[in-house]
Amino acid sequence: MPVSGEKFLEAADTIYKKNESREEIYYRCSASRAYYAAFHVAKKHFHLPRKTRHITVIDILKKNHRSTGEKLKELKELREDADYELDKYISQYIADKCIKLSNNIINKLNNLKT
Repeated sequence: MPVSGEKFLEAADTIYKKNESREEIYYRCSASRAYYAAFHVAKKHFHLPRKTRHITVIDILKKNHRSTGEKLKELKELREDADYELDKYISQYIADKCIKLSNNIINKLNNLKT
């Protein structure tokens, strides 16, 4: 069964909310999934091919909706920290920020469709 970008955001939110022990790994996973939610929704919005590079999606979004593209760029940078910078602390605040940014981007793109 196909998965939508919005499902990635649901997963990010679930991981975030069920992290009762406040373990950093779950904040990292939540931040990462939040980015992919927005990335996939943006890619679908512009009808881009499956293997479109992340920077290409960001550039196209910035060209069409500058502030939303900037948010996706920021979200990608936070995701890269969460995925690759293991010595950098990823806090609850950062995970929460990623979920909110992703939600904002997705809502903006979905509202543009109507």
